[in-house]
Amino acid sequence: MLDRITTKTDMYVPASDIPDIPNTGSLVTVKPVTGAQKITDFLWSTGEMKGSLGNNIVFEQSVIIAQHNQVFLFTGCAHPGLSKLRKEPGPASGKNIMLAAGGFHLIDKSAEQVQKISDTLKLLDVKAIAPSIVPVIKLLNCSDPNGKKIC
Repeated sequence: MLDRITTKTDMYVPASDIPDIPNTGSLVTVKPVTGAQKITDFLWSTGEMKGSLGNNIVFEQSVIIAQHNQVFLFTGCAHPGLSKLRKEPGPASGKNIMLAAGGFHLIDKSAEQVQKISDTLKLLDVKAIAPSIVPVIKLLNCSDPNGKKIC
């Protein structure tokens, strides 16, 4: 995919993932992200956040759009947990989230775990949610190109 980039581009990547990024050539500048980082006037990275996947530690980031006192959160897999996103420094810290969208990983959760996540979203006063649809989660967030489940 990186070979399709035709204009100079900055790519913000969790610092722990930098060794896994192939040589990007002269058009892509890889910028490691550790903490919350402002990318443009209204676009932020949450920074690298630690989560777990089974017995493994994983690092990921989410994207926040913060404009006109409104915060919109877009997660990848959200392994660190949605509540952590609001506690981290940055534009979502302590603020109401108008939308939380992305992978919530509910497919393998028990009814009690789903209820706990629902309670957390209510406690955070998230106004709307848009979790990925189950087939999309398997296809885009948690499978390699050969369909092998990796999450």
